Amino acid sequence: MNSNHHELIPILLRFTLFYDSIAVKRNRCNHNLIATDFCIRFRISSPNQALFMARNHTTLLLFMIAHNKSRKKELLLNQATHAGRPAAQPKLSIIIPIYNEEDSLSEVLRRVRTIAWKHYEIILVNDCSTDTTASILEPEKKQPDTIVLTHNCNLGKGAAIRTGLRYAAGDIVIIQDADLEYNPDEIIHVVEPIARNETQVCYGSRFLGSVEAMRLPNRVANWILAKMISLLYGQTITDEATAYKAFHRSVIDRIPLECHGFEFCPEVTGKVLKLGYSIKEVPVHFKARTIAEGKKIGWWDFVIAVWTILKIRLFWSTKKATPQVIKINKQYHD
Repeated sequence: MNSNHHELIPILLRFTLFYDSIAVKRNRCNHNLIATDFCIRFRISSPNQALFMARNHTTLLLFMIAHNKSRKKELLLNQATHAGRPAAQPKLSIIIPIYNEEDSLSEVLRRVRTIAWKHYEIILVNDCSTDTTASILEPEKKQPDTIVLTHNCNLGKGAAIRTGLRYAAGDIVIIQDADLEYNPDEIIHVVEPIARNETQVCYGSRFLGSVEAMRLPNRVANWILAKMISLLYGQTITDEATAYKAFHRSVIDRIPLECHGFEFCPEVTGKVLKLGYSIKEVPVHFKARTIAEGKKIGWWDFVIAVWTILKIRLFWSTKKATPQVIKINKQYHD
């Protein structure tokens, strides 16, 4: 080592660069999305300074790092990514696809509006119903927390959900059926794990909770679909076909959906898992309807679901997903 450096031994510091997801912001402006904000946090082994010496022993690079400044940044980051609950309650988008649900729609809306959540919006998508659904939805257009959308032809449940997603402005999105098979009071139960930063995707599992009046063929079909997902995608799922699916905005924005009918469930589940996200399940209660009461799913939907699970696992490329855009949040950096 050059004597001019007085045999100064540089302090070689290791610092780890990693990304911390902070409060995800999403706004709606002409239906354009704004990317998820991320910040970068540095951990440095010395609190005061870092010295690096170039290999040619002629250039000394001195990084002065003020301990109090880095500590202040660390505190800000800890507040933003507090393990437990976020600094502010995120906005919730509740998408309700509707097709001929005149008997239950009003009660579903009444219950949804009683949920213990401060910031939420309800997105109602009428998939060209032929009953009095349109009349029931007419006064809903005047509600400040409600968006009413209508298809001019019957496109299917998946298409209705996709339409709702294009208008959703919440940080968390959940699907709520327009019947009363699922209790709207349990919406909070499904979205809270995402709000607490425990997961980015949460399903309400009927088979971890309770199931009433479900026919044996339906039970068998649900069991087969769940087993297929678990075996092919490497994560144990008890209820792939549940209607209660909640997503963090940063996840659902990445997934290019193509579904039109009930294959929304296997498509979104397969793509979520193939992208490397894990799915948390919480117990919910379920009371099945009969065909006479309005049950619409049939055996052919089961065949399509099986094919969708296989197709995504074998042929869908994650390169088709919308890439996550990583930006430095200037609030925490000079």
